[in-house]
Amino acid sequence: MSSVCTTVAEIRNDPVATLYGGGFTLLATPPDNSDVKTWARRPTNSWVKLGGPGATFAATAIFVYGISPNRDGVWKWNNDGTDWRRIGGPAKDLIVGGYNSVFATNPDSGDIFHWISGDKWEKVGGPGFEFAVDGQGGLYGISPNKGGVMKWQGSGMNWTKIGGAASRIFAGGAGVFVLNPDNTEIRRWTGAANTWEMIGGGGKEYAVTDDGLFGLNSAGQVWKWDGGENWSNTAAPSAKQLVASP
Repeated sequence: MSSVCTTVAEIRNDPVATLYGGGFTLLATPPDNSDVKTWARRPTNSWVKLGGPGATFAATAIFVYGISPNRDGVWKWNNDGTDWRRIGGPAKDLIVGGYNSVFATNPDSGDIFHWISGDKWEKVGGPGFEFAVDGQGGLYGISPNKGGVMKWQGSGMNWTKIGGAASRIFAGGAGVFVLNPDNTEIRRWTGAANTWEMIGGGGKEYAVTDDGLFGLNSAGQVWKWDGGENWSNTAAPSAKQLVASP
């Protein structure tokens, strides 16, 4: 998860492999997945390297997390150069959001756990197809058979169904979004159970920050949702970054 140096690389006009978002932070990995970078609006207006390769990454309002390449540990970026520290053991998926809500799934059982502090975690649910956390730290998931969208009630293992069948889920400060079962539409949750609005066609990947919803098309171009069903192409994301160039 760490590297011996910090490099500022201008890759905003090059394709990226994966987008990750949270708070006002937008992360990206290049096509070869060799490292992870964050968009630094000030002072460089460029992508800044945070560390080496990882299996996946995620960001809360102020922190960045990742799972090591072989998924044997959960790591937290120390907000300095490319320095990281380990906070947990093996994990399959990493789900974070809000100010600092962190969840991870067990690689064997699929159960989902909530990070308390240090290396302490608590189980909050069984397996799900996919999970996401919104800007207030709320946890959402798609059932294992993709038949419904669920919301964790914030304590124990209590969940409520809020939507029907979905293939992917994305959440952050800008809201909660799902792709329909055949990946042809992306929809936004209105806040009422079973009430969703279509906002666009399906894309390759999405990331949600406090500054908006970003989508990645098949050509590796980044688009930003402008409301309704309107999207605009953005080579340089406008998201205000908490992480700046060292």
